Amino acid sequence: MGKKGIIWAFFCLLLGLPLASLGCVDPEDADGGGTGGTSLYVFDSSDGATNRVLVYSDVAALFEDSSVQPSRRMRGSKIDRVKNLAWGGMCFDPDGNRLYLVSEAGDVVRIEYARTQNGDVSNMNEIFSFRLGTSDSERLSNGKFGQASLDSRDRVLYVTESNSSEARVWVIRNPQTAMDGSSVSASEQLFTSGDKGGTGVVAYNGVVYAYFDDGSNIPDYGSGRSYAGPRLRKGNSSAFSGNPIIGDAGDSVNKTLLAKYGCLATDLDGNVYMARHMSDAGASGNAILYFKPGTFNPGLNQAPDDKFGAMSRLRIISHAVKKDWLAGAESDGDNGGGTLLLWKSPSSSARTSKSVPLGSSVSIRGLALDGSN
Repeated sequence: MGKKGIIWAFFCLLLGLPLASLGCVDPEDADGGGTGGTSLYVFDSSDGATNRVLVYSDVAALFEDSSVQPSRRMRGSKIDRVKNLAWGGMCFDPDGNRLYLVSEAGDVVRIEYARTQNGDVSNMNEIFSFRLGTSDSERLSNGKFGQASLDSRDRVLYVTESNSSEARVWVIRNPQTAMDGSSVSASEQLFTSGDKGGTGVVAYNGVVYAYFDDGSNIPDYGSGRSYAGPRLRKGNSSAFSGNPIIGDAGDSVNKTLLAKYGCLATDLDGNVYMARHMSDAGASGNAILYFKPGTFNPGLNQAPDDKFGAMSRLRIISHAVKKDWLAGAESDGDNGGGTLLLWKSPSSSARTSKSVPLGSSVSIRGLALDGSN
């Protein structure tokens, strides 16, 4: 229970009310925007890592005291197979209590009973490894996989894949059934002809958002002009629909501010957070753009509803969804940094942030928040 919750509980006791009574629930532990009861999973891709997954059981405690150490650590030969984790290739299934790890080459590791795993994860009933694509021809030539997201409502895993000329999002239904050593077909994909540089995807409650660095021009028949450059799409597991949010960063008319890499996160209300890597994009301003669901209608050249974050090399982000926490990490080129970035109540204008150094030897490439505790 947080400090506010302790004060609140004392107030309830003075009134002679039980803590669980209406109005006396700890504000930090309530679902739908509270910040209590949230854990964080961090993937360390460094060569010297003996523990690949660091688990912090209480993000609120870490936010208050950056010296807090991981409560659990996971390691093992199968986890080492995905050491070259895709950027943002880590996601949590809160309903199934599973952690998914996806490498740049399309190898996937699924860890069962993730909330209690500690130490070496090797039991054949607790960790599974499978591959995206039943053959090389099912993967893009010279392609790389990127961000992964699990929609626990529909049991669908989404993973981006792109090369220099194509981009798509894999749609893997029921990934919890994939057997160890198996391969999953690329028969279901989300893509729009002409999109390139797909690096970001996030899904929740049947809605999917995806980011692409570039692609074909998209006309605006109302204004008579067309838009090019980075685009943020919205849809479901079957298709993207409607207009994207799109705008060329080099166009003086552009309002969207979309830029390089575009890792995504979403919250309980369907708001979309996009991390942009300012240094590689040659951009300036804030690192996180915030779009409300209604911004996609009419879409096209729409400004973000909010923006925040002063860092210039933000590469990956993750939101706890049911709790209002956002975590991020930076990169230097293709190397992950060792500093964790936390935002408390990011959906509020009263948000606060903190940098938490995890060590110079740590290379963060994946983050996953579990707000269902």
